[in-house]
Amino acid sequence: MDKQQTSWLIVRAFGLYLLIQALMLGLGILGEVYTARVISKVALSLGTENNFVTALLLTYRSSLVASLLKFVLISVAGIYLLRRGQFLMRWLQHVPNSSTAVGREGEGGAEQIVGRESRHD
Repeated sequence: MDKQQTSWLIVRAFGLYLLIQALMLGLGILGEVYTARVISKVALSLGTENNFVTALLLTYRSSLVASLLKFVLISVAGIYLLRRGQFLMRWLQHVPNSSTAVGREGEGGAEQIVGRESRHD
């Protein structure tokens, strides 16, 4: 397996991981929707005088919006990585130049630090 195949495997495995996380988050969102419906039915049956139930319902609705946003972002990232992932693939396959700034300044390496030794042959 060469470097490109390994990179594709890593990118797709991470995309699959993100989609599994999105699926679990989606199941949690379904539970939150069900809970919000039950709480709203309880709030309607108790009347509008109960501030605790109303505050609880507002909390569930705000957390539902945050969970939906997280679900959408994770799903989009997972699908992108499974289908293409071109930007990440180019980044993983980038090979930096072999000569670095340190290598260009002094080709001797240790000679710069220690100094040239005089040879007496």
